[in-house]
Amino acid sequence: METRAARFDLDIHVWESGDDLAAVFHYNTDLFDAATIERMAAHYRNLLEGAAEDVERRLSELPLLTEGELRQVVVEWNATGRDYPRAASLAALFEAQVERTPEAAALAFEGKLLTYRELNREANRLANHLVSLGVGPEVRVGICVERSLEMVVGLLGILKAGGAYVPLDPSYPEDRLAFMLADADVPVLLTQARLSASLPAHGARVIHLDADDGALAQSSDANPGVVVSPDVLAYVIYTSGSTGRPKGAMNTQAGIYNRLFWMQEEYGLTESDRVLQRGW
Repeated sequence: METRAARFDLDIHVWESGDDLAAVFHYNTDLFDAATIERMAAHYRNLLEGAAEDVERRLSELPLLTEGELRQVVVEWNATGRDYPRAASLAALFEAQVERTPEAAALAFEGKLLTYRELNREANRLANHLVSLGVGPEVRVGICVERSLEMVVGLLGILKAGGAYVPLDPSYPEDRLAFMLADADVPVLLTQARLSASLPAHGARVIHLDADDGALAQSSDANPGVVVSPDVLAYVIYTSGSTGRPKGAMNTQAGIYNRLFWMQEEYGLTESDRVLQRGW
Protein backbone atom coordinates (compact mmCIF):
# COMPACT_ATOMS: atom_id res chain seq x y z
CA MET A 1 0.00 0.00 0.00
CA GLU A 2 1.23 3.47 -0.87
CA THR A 3 1.82 5.67 2.17
CA ARG A 4 3.01 9.28 2.32
CA ALA A 5 3.45 9.69 6.09
CA ALA A 6 5.60 7.60 8.43
CA ARG A 7 3.71 6.26 11.45
CA PHE A 8 6.98 5.62 13.30
CA ASP A 9 10.50 7.05 13.16
CA LEU A 10 11.55 3.93 11.26
CA ASP A 11 9.78 0.71 10.26
CA ILE A 12 10.53 -2.04 7.76
CA HIS A 13 7.97 -4.07 5.84
CA VAL A 14 9.23 -7.46 4.60
CA TRP A 15 7.25 -10.00 2.58
CA GLU A 16 7.80 -13.07 0.45
CA SER A 17 7.87 -12.56 -3.28
CA GLY A 18 8.22 -15.91 -4.99
CA ASP A 19 11.55 -17.35 -3.85
CA ASP A 20 12.77 -13.94 -2.67
CA LEU A 21 12.13 -11.49 0.11
CA ALA A 22 11.09 -7.92 -0.67
CA ALA A 23 11.37 -5.04 1.78
CA VAL A 24 10.35 -1.41 2.08
CA PHE A 25 11.69 1.12 4.58
CA HIS A 26 9.38 3.83 5.93
CA TYR A 27 11.14 6.60 7.81
CA ASN A 28 10.71 10.03 9.36
CA THR A 29 12.38 12.53 7.04
CA ASP A 30 12.99 14.87 9.98
CA LEU A 31 15.43 12.27 11.35
CA PHE A 32 16.84 10.47 8.31
CA ASP A 33 17.86 11.45 4.79
CA ALA A 34 17.61 9.19 1.77
CA ALA A 35 21.34 8.38 1.66
CA THR A 36 21.28 7.15 5.26
CA ILE A 37 18.31 4.86 4.58
CA GLU A 38 19.90 3.53 1.39
CA ARG A 39 23.04 2.67 3.37
CA MET A 40 20.95 1.08 6.13
CA ALA A 41 19.04 -1.00 3.54
CA ALA A 42 22.32 -2.23 2.04
CA HIS A 43 23.52 -3.25 5.50
CA TYR A 44 20.24 -5.08 6.15
CA ARG A 45 20.61 -6.95 2.84
CA ASN A 46 24.20 -7.92 3.74
CA LEU A 47 22.96 -9.21 7.09
CA LEU A 48 20.22 -11.35 5.51
CA GLU A 49 22.53 -12.70 2.80
CA GLY A 50 25.14 -13.63 5.42
CA ALA A 51 22.50 -15.48 7.45
CA ALA A 52 21.22 -17.32 4.37
CA GLU A 53 24.74 -18.44 3.40
CA ASP A 54 25.49 -19.94 6.82
CA VAL A 55 22.57 -20.56 9.14
CA GLU A 56 24.92 -21.69 11.94
CA ARG A 57 26.76 -18.36 12.24
CA ARG A 58 26.17 -16.28 15.34
CA LEU A 59 24.34 -12.99 14.85
CA SER A 60 27.41 -11.09 16.08
CA GLU A 61 29.47 -12.70 13.28
CA LEU A 62 27.18 -11.73 10.41
CA PRO A 63 28.39 -8.99 8.01
CA LEU A 64 26.90 -5.50 7.80
CA LEU A 65 29.35 -3.38 5.82
CA THR A 66 29.92 -3.56 2.08
CA GLU A 67 33.39 -4.39 0.81
CA GLY A 68 34.07 -0.72 0.08
CA GLU A 69 32.92 0.39 3.54
CA LEU A 70 34.93 -2.33 5.24
CA ARG A 71 38.07 -1.25 3.35
CA GLN A 72 37.41 2.38 4.26
CA VAL A 73 36.90 1.69 7.98
CA VAL A 74 39.63 -0.91 8.48
CA VAL A 75 42.31 0.27 6.04
CA GLU A 76 41.82 3.83 4.78
CA TRP A 77 40.70 5.49 8.03
CA ASN A 78 43.44 3.68 9.94
CA ALA A 79 46.24 4.66 7.56
CA THR A 80 47.62 7.13 10.11
CA GLY A 81 51.25 5.99 10.24
CA ARG A 82 53.84 8.77 10.13
CA ASP A 83 57.62 8.73 9.99
CA TYR A 84 58.19 11.36 12.65
CA PRO A 85 61.76 12.22 13.73
CA ARG A 86 62.97 10.05 16.59
CA ALA A 87 64.24 12.73 18.97
CA ALA A 88 66.73 11.74 21.65
CA SER A 89 64.37 12.96 24.38
CA LEU A 90 61.84 15.65 25.24
CA ALA A 91 64.65 17.60 26.87
CA ALA A 92 66.59 17.48 23.58
CA LEU A 93 63.60 18.95 21.74
CA PHE A 94 63.47 21.84 24.20
CA GLU A 95 67.22 22.39 24.10
CA ALA A 96 67.09 22.56 20.30
CA GLN A 97 64.50 25.34 20.60
CA VAL A 98 66.74 27.16 23.08
CA GLU A 99 69.50 27.13 20.46
CA ARG A 100 67.13 28.53 17.82
CA THR A 101 65.51 31.29 19.90
CA PRO A 102 67.51 31.86 23.11
CA GLU A 103 66.17 35.39 23.78
CA ALA A 104 62.55 34.73 22.82
CA ALA A 105 59.92 34.69 25.58
CA ALA A 106 59.42 31.12 26.78
CA LEU A 107 57.36 31.50 29.94
CA ALA A 108 55.27 34.29 31.48
CA PHE A 109 53.33 34.34 34.74
CA GLU A 110 51.83 37.26 36.67
CA GLY A 111 54.10 39.85 35.13
CA LYS A 112 57.27 37.73 35.30
CA LEU A 113 58.92 36.43 32.17
CA LEU A 114 61.67 33.94 31.36
CA THR A 115 63.39 33.66 28.01
CA TYR A 116 64.27 30.27 26.59
CA ARG A 117 67.86 30.74 27.72
CA GLU A 118 66.80 31.69 31.28
CA LEU A 119 64.26 28.88 31.57
CA ASN A 120 66.83 26.39 30.31
CA ARG A 121 69.39 27.52 32.88
CA GLU A 122 66.88 27.34 35.76
CA ALA A 123 65.77 23.87 34.69
CA ASN A 124 69.40 22.76 34.26
CA ARG A 125 70.29 23.77 37.84
CA LEU A 126 67.42 21.67 39.11
CA ALA A 127 68.17 18.77 36.74
CA ASN A 128 71.85 18.57 37.70
CA HIS A 129 70.91 18.67 41.39
CA LEU A 130 68.38 15.87 40.85
CA VAL A 131 71.01 13.79 39.05
CA SER A 132 73.30 14.21 42.08
CA LEU A 133 70.47 12.78 44.21
CA GLY A 134 70.19 9.68 42.02
CA VAL A 135 67.35 10.73 39.73
CA GLY A 136 67.62 9.21 36.26
CA PRO A 137 65.63 7.13 33.76
CA GLU A 138 62.56 5.43 35.24
CA VAL A 139 62.93 7.28 38.57
CA ARG A 140 59.66 8.98 39.52
CA VAL A 141 59.78 12.47 41.06
CA GLY A 142 56.76 14.02 42.73
CA ILE A 143 55.88 17.66 42.06
CA CYS A 144 53.31 19.39 44.25
CA VAL A 145 53.19 23.09 43.38
CA GLU A 146 50.68 25.78 42.57
CA ARG A 147 50.61 27.22 39.06
CA SER A 148 53.75 29.28 38.78
CA LEU A 149 57.07 29.69 37.02
CA GLU A 150 58.42 27.06 39.42
CA MET A 151 55.93 24.50 38.15
CA VAL A 152 57.32 24.62 34.59
CA VAL A 153 60.92 24.75 35.82
CA GLY A 154 60.18 21.69 37.96
CA LEU A 155 58.59 19.64 35.16
CA LEU A 156 61.35 20.50 32.71
CA GLY A 157 64.07 19.86 35.31
CA ILE A 158 62.72 16.39 36.04
CA LEU A 159 62.65 15.51 32.33
CA LYS A 160 66.16 16.89 31.81
CA ALA A 161 67.39 14.64 34.63
CA GLY A 162 65.85 11.70 32.76
CA GLY A 163 63.21 11.15 35.43
CA ALA A 164 59.43 10.87 35.25
CA TYR A 165 57.24 13.46 36.92
CA VAL A 166 54.28 12.62 39.14
CA PRO A 167 51.97 15.67 39.45
CA LEU A 168 50.28 16.14 42.82
CA ASP A 169 47.65 18.88 42.96
CA PRO A 170 48.00 20.76 46.28
CA SER A 171 44.22 21.27 46.36
CA TYR A 172 43.61 17.52 46.63
CA PRO A 173 42.36 16.11 49.97
CA GLU A 174 45.15 15.00 52.28
CA ASP A 175 44.20 11.33 52.11
CA ARG A 176 44.36 11.35 48.30
CA LEU A 177 47.80 12.97 48.34
CA ALA A 178 48.94 10.45 50.95
CA PHE A 179 47.79 7.56 48.77
CA MET A 180 49.47 8.93 45.64
CA LEU A 181 52.76 9.58 47.45
CA ALA A 182 52.77 6.07 48.89
CA ASP A 183 51.66 4.39 45.66
CA ALA A 184 54.14 6.24 43.42
CA ASP A 185 56.94 5.73 45.98
CA VAL A 186 58.78 8.87 44.88
CA PRO A 187 62.29 9.33 46.34
CA VAL A 188 62.23 13.11 45.73
CA LEU A 189 59.37 15.61 46.05
CA LEU A 190 59.44 19.10 44.52
CA THR A 191 57.16 21.61 46.21
CA GLN A 192 56.93 25.20 47.44
CA ALA A 193 57.85 26.23 50.96
CA ARG A 194 54.37 27.56 51.70
CA LEU A 195 52.84 24.15 50.89
CA SER A 196 55.15 21.94 52.96
CA ALA A 197 53.14 22.15 56.17
CA SER A 198 49.94 21.02 54.42
CA LEU A 199 51.44 17.87 52.88
CA PRO A 200 50.77 14.47 54.46
CA ALA A 201 53.59 12.46 56.02
CA HIS A 202 55.94 10.88 53.48
CA GLY A 203 59.49 9.62 53.16
CA ALA A 204 60.63 11.58 50.09
CA ARG A 205 63.45 14.10 50.07
CA VAL A 206 61.92 17.58 49.70
CA ILE A 207 63.21 20.35 47.44
CA HIS A 208 61.58 23.80 47.73
CA LEU A 209 61.51 25.36 44.28
CA ASP A 210 60.56 28.82 45.57
CA ALA A 211 63.12 28.98 48.40
CA ASP A 212 66.66 30.31 48.26
CA ASP A 213 68.13 26.82 48.16
CA GLY A 214 71.93 26.86 48.31
CA ALA A 215 72.28 23.48 46.64
CA LEU A 216 70.29 24.62 43.61
CA ALA A 217 72.14 27.94 43.41
CA GLN A 218 75.49 26.12 43.35
CA SER A 219 74.35 23.52 40.81
CA SER A 220 75.62 23.78 37.23
CA ASP A 221 73.37 25.55 34.71
CA ALA A 222 74.80 23.50 31.79
CA ASN A 223 72.66 20.95 29.99
CA PRO A 224 73.00 17.72 32.00
CA GLY A 225 73.25 15.63 28.83
CA VAL A 226 71.35 12.67 30.28
CA VAL A 227 70.69 10.11 27.54
CA VAL A 228 67.32 8.35 27.65
CA SER A 229 65.69 5.88 25.27
CA PRO A 230 62.38 6.79 23.56
CA ASP A 231 60.58 4.14 25.61
CA VAL A 232 61.63 5.49 29.00
CA LEU A 233 58.89 6.73 31.34
CA ALA A 234 58.05 10.47 31.10
CA TYR A 235 55.22 10.85 33.60
CA VAL A 236 52.71 9.08 35.84
CA ILE A 237 49.35 10.85 36.17
CA TYR A 238 46.70 9.50 38.52
CA THR A 239 43.10 8.97 37.45
CA SER A 240 40.20 10.53 39.33
CA GLY A 241 39.44 7.30 41.18
CA SER A 242 35.69 7.87 40.68
CA THR A 243 35.16 4.13 40.03
CA GLY A 244 37.62 2.89 42.66
CA ARG A 245 41.11 3.66 43.86
CA PRO A 246 43.11 6.10 41.69
CA LYS A 247 45.46 4.42 39.23
CA GLY A 248 48.70 5.81 37.82
CA ALA A 249 48.48 6.23 34.02
CA MET A 250 51.93 6.18 32.43
CA ASN A 251 53.31 7.61 29.20
CA THR A 252 56.70 7.37 27.53
CA GLN A 253 58.96 10.01 25.99
CA ALA A 254 58.15 8.69 22.51
CA GLY A 255 54.42 8.80 23.20
CA ILE A 256 54.57 12.49 24.09
CA TYR A 257 56.72 13.72 21.24
CA ASN A 258 54.70 11.62 18.80
CA ARG A 259 51.71 13.71 19.90
CA LEU A 260 53.73 16.95 19.70
CA PHE A 261 54.80 16.26 16.11
CA TRP A 262 51.20 15.34 15.21
CA MET A 263 49.88 18.59 16.73
CA GLN A 264 52.42 20.60 14.77
CA GLU A 265 51.52 18.76 11.57
CA GLU A 266 47.78 19.16 12.21
CA TYR A 267 47.67 22.77 13.43
CA GLY A 268 50.96 24.34 12.31
CA LEU A 269 51.51 26.35 15.49
CA THR A 270 53.70 29.46 15.34
CA GLU A 271 55.03 31.90 17.96
CA SER A 272 51.93 34.06 17.44
CA ASP A 273 49.50 31.28 18.49
CA ARG A 274 48.01 30.83 21.95
CA VAL A 275 47.02 27.35 23.17
CA LEU A 276 44.70 26.66 26.11
CA GLN A 277 46.33 23.87 28.09
CA ARG A 278 43.74 21.92 30.08
CA GLY A 279 45.98 19.55 32.03
CA TRP A 280 49.53 18.80 33.15
